Amino acid sequence: MGDLEEINPEIYGTMGQNYTAVLRNGEYSPYHLGIQLWFLVFSCMIHISAMNVFIGVLSNKYTEFCEFRHGLHEEFRGAFTFQRLLVEVALEWLGLRLRAAAQPHGVQYWE
Repeated sequence: MGDLEEINPEIYGTMGQNYTAVLRNGEYSPYHLGIQLWFLVFSCMIHISAMNVFIGVLSNKYTEFCEFRHGLHEEFRGAFTFQRLLVEVALEWLGLRLRAAAQPHGVQYWE
């Protein structure tokens, strides 16, 4: 905070053998506490505003990709089901039954 008010710390030094010097730049102004509070409030406001903007962008992207995700999932389910049906038709054509081994006792699908 001293840089904002142009106040430097005290500097002690020796010049020669007998002389000790102290360099003082000044005292704090009556606005010192106000400058500290201004800096604290505005730095918090900037960070909170940036965080809110990030949350808004993130929620918009989530909504956009959520709709896209449902389409991808349906495409995957359709491709998987089609491949499974192709394997079952091929095995049934060869005289094997994949579905009979996979179904529990007493449960019938379509026949």
